[in-house]
Amino acid sequence: MHSSSELESADFRIDEGGEARRHADWSGDCGVGRRLGVIAPNRVDAVGAATLIMAYVTAFYDRYRERGEGFFVYPDYFSFQSGAPLASYGNFDIWPERKSVAVGRTPGERLDAVTDRGVQVLLLPDRAPTAPALDTIQLAAARRCIDTCYLYAADGELPGGDLAVSCPSAVIGPWLLSVFATVGLRDEPAMQELHATWSARLAASPVLRQTYRRVSLDEALSRL
Repeated sequence: MHSSSELESADFRIDEGGEARRHADWSGDCGVGRRLGVIAPNRVDAVGAATLIMAYVTAFYDRYRERGEGFFVYPDYFSFQSGAPLASYGNFDIWPERKSVAVGRTPGERLDAVTDRGVQVLLLPDRAPTAPALDTIQLAAARRCIDTCYLYAADGELPGGDLAVSCPSAVIGPWLLSVFATVGLRDEPAMQELHATWSARLAASPVLRQTYRRVSLDEALSRL
């Protein structure tokens, strides 16, 4: 999937710290070389970060639009999932499918997968913090690579979030629902229930608004 033909920066509303920001201003440092990773322990969790992922994807394509020439590229964005079969985020431009990566369930396994791919922007679900057993090499790699971290909620509504990203439900909705329709997943009762829940939510509002919280690297590591 190539979202560049359907989403533009004007489609987003971004509220950060209680103030509205233009997508172009918010995404000023999102160069074509930025690498994003989203941790989705239960495979489909990352639909709760759909608007933020697509805001970054759109910023990536905006950089190419600024060059005024044709392009056919995909960003180096990844999903890190624990469990099988893997959910497909191809409609989020996490493509080819090899960019959805199977990882173990320990913090160390997740972090190694993230830093091995040079991820700079890390999205991960909020949960109770722990003291993960990470060695000095893993910590050094994390501090060298990761510079921006956000927490998200699987339902898209993070309590106390300081960043809200909204875009039209009619555009992003089918892409979001496609995650639950991944071959191998769609027959699972839990996926059918989530599909129905999200379908109803998307149909109820013309705009999908999701909230996030930007955190330090240390706080992010405590939630791996």
